[in-house]
Amino acid sequence: MLGSKTKSIIESVLSSLAPYSTFSDDRLIEAENGVRVIELRKGEIFKLKCSASYDYLVLVSGRLDVILENEIVSLLSASENNNKPYVLPRASESCTLVASKDAIVCHLERAMLDELVSWGEVLHMRKHKPAEGADWRMACLAFRGLPLQFAEQAFRRMRQIDIKAGHNIIEMGKASDSFYILTSGTAEMWRPNLYDDGMQMTEILQAGSCIGYEPLITGKTASKTIRMREDGSLLVLQRSDFQSLIQKQLIKSVNADIARAMLENGYQLLDVRCEEEHQELRIPNSILIPLHEISRRIRELDTNQRYIAYCHSGSRSQVAAMKFALHNIDVWSLDGGIRNWPFELNDNYAA
Repeated sequence: MLGSKTKSIIESVLSSLAPYSTFSDDRLIEAENGVRVIELRKGEIFKLKCSASYDYLVLVSGRLDVILENEIVSLLSASENNNKPYVLPRASESCTLVASKDAIVCHLERAMLDELVSWGEVLHMRKHKPAEGADWRMACLAFRGLPLQFAEQAFRRMRQIDIKAGHNIIEMGKASDSFYILTSGTAEMWRPNLYDDGMQMTEILQAGSCIGYEPLITGKTASKTIRMREDGSLLVLQRSDFQSLIQKQLIKSVNADIARAMLENGYQLLDVRCEEEHQELRIPNSILIPLHEISRRIRELDTNQRYIAYCHSGSRSQVAAMKFALHNIDVWSLDGGIRNWPFELNDNYAA
């Protein structure tokens, strides 16, 4: 959680810059992830990694020198510089910040902030189209990892329904032909107990949750029951539209040979099987996050890291890739899973 001082600085900086000055309160909360507040004491040095998006630097107070490969630029605070930000170079150049007096500076990740501007415009357009009172803000949040053109097509094909407490949205053991976004109310997730035939409630789903994509991706019956906890509403998208507009865009798959090359270039392996499977046989250096634990452990992953998920055959890892994509985490699914992995494995099988 950001402190009140940091939040105030971010809001003040964004409110002075077009087009970010038009952000609603909801957009401002999301935008906090795209702004870093850096406080430096006089004489302190800070190495800044430049992106490919010509990011902004805004000096809030103090005095700061920006040392580039071929020049040194002294920054003035926004109030002294007519609110003009400093445009950072491309990622190929190094950039060092040196405080010549105590300073506070904001680093704005423009790619992320510009995406928020685009999504804000999509939301604005949806508000002016008949949608039976649908909460498109929740849909925008759910589809953040989706290219805008596909998200807008999905919105056009969705319909809103009201649903009563106690009604099953998804029922374990039955097929599903729709994808849902919970737009109001809460729902309960019920799973089988590991050691008997009973069911246990494992999670309470809040507005904005995506429901029903696992059986659509795997082609199998549902492995859990999702039941409304209170009256609410859902946005509904049919199977064929989900598969063409969402599944194909968000789920990326890779074969074993390419995956190994990706691992050599910084990707991290995620094992989404259960703990017992992981103990028996696993690909070396993989992190275990079972598929059913992803929702509550999503914060354990670094949004700046790239991952490859694997399971036994590739089915569960596709669902995992979808889950992660909906949280803007870059995850590929390993084709064929561990059963088709031809390289080194760690195992606990008896000789």
